[in-house]
Amino acid sequence: MIDALGFLYETKEMAAAFGKNFRGPARLPHGEDTLVAEYKSASDSDGMNVEVYCLACPAQFFTIKAQTTKNTAGDTFEGFTITTGSGILGWVADTAGKISIGMLACREEKSNGS
Repeated sequence: MIDALGFLYETKEMAAAFGKNFRGPARLPHGEDTLVAEYKSASDSDGMNVEVYCLACPAQFFTIKAQTTKNTAGDTFEGFTITTGSGILGWVADTAGKISIGMLACREEKSNGS
């Protein structure tokens, strides 16, 4: 019997989107968060190391995990997680890349006491 949705577990398109950062298997397991990409920040940047996970069931949902790091001034920036719906692979790859080079981040807003 041929699985009509089997192509949704394949990672060829994902490998192309993540390029040299792709770390996933050729075929995703059903219902398991699976590491599919890693972006390493350059030591001379304000970027963060990023891991991207995919949950296939069979639609593909992504989790982007930015790791806690110190910036070039020595300040610590806490890691954060972004979760997505399906159908936005290109956005996920672009966002992970931007976080890793310091062009996109999430910061806790400091209260001024009011």
